[in-house]
Amino acid sequence: MTPNGDDLHMVRLRLETRSLFELAKRRKLSMSKLDTGYVIHCYLKELFGANAPAPFAVMPLGKVSSGRFVTVLGYTPANKEALETHAKALSDPLVYQGCEWPIALKPLPGEWPSGFRIGFQVRACPIVRKRAEGPFHKAGTEVDVFISRCWDVGDPKISVSREQVYGEWFADQIDRIGGAKLIEVRLQGFERERLSRRDHVPERKTHTTEKPCAIFAGSLEVTDSSQFSRLIQRGIGRHRAFGFGMLLLRGEG
Repeated sequence: MTPNGDDLHMVRLRLETRSLFELAKRRKLSMSKLDTGYVIHCYLKELFGANAPAPFAVMPLGKVSSGRFVTVLGYTPANKEALETHAKALSDPLVYQGCEWPIALKPLPGEWPSGFRIGFQVRACPIVRKRAEGPFHKAGTEVDVFISRCWDVGDPKISVSREQVYGEWFADQIDRIGGAKLIEVRLQGFERERLSRRDHVPERKTHTTEKPCAIFAGSLEVTDSSQFSRLIQRGIGRHRAFGFGMLLLRGEG
């Protein structure tokens, strides 16, 4: 039940809100500290297994859905038949019924022409993992890149721009993978959100932390087709399997 070839697809899903809450209860997640991205990650894994869309984005970006359904966009190498076959054969009936069928899916281009300009929007988690222990953190701690820069500056009298720091972080993410040149990036929104993760010990304890959530928009120019496809499939920053990092592409103008 694995896809043939390395084609990349965008899938659009509508998941019943009630089913998401039921799954969260079954996973013994705290309702008062519920992380929607984590619950959707679990839901997609139960539906589609290894082909679960990742990165994915809850639409519209930055808005909390209060309706009957949650709309999710995501990237997957699997085609529609492979996704539906896996869901029918192996997913829990309650999870299967909580997804609106049929799902919508389209293939992405196999080739991206060099010089092609594309607009984008992405919800990302701009953090850095600190390698060494410092006065405010332990080694390995994930820190907001803006706060990290303030610590590095060390002088509260020196002004540090969150938008500038986030923009530099975003540009570095693009440069690391390659395939595109960043033409423009701007910060459309920012807030701090609770993120829930389970450790990998037998007891599987859930830990909740607060992380920065930023919505970026701008434009890119394709420089290498295969690397650009890799950039899309990988996504931006960390926590990409939990609702962060999906590059939503759109035409300019």
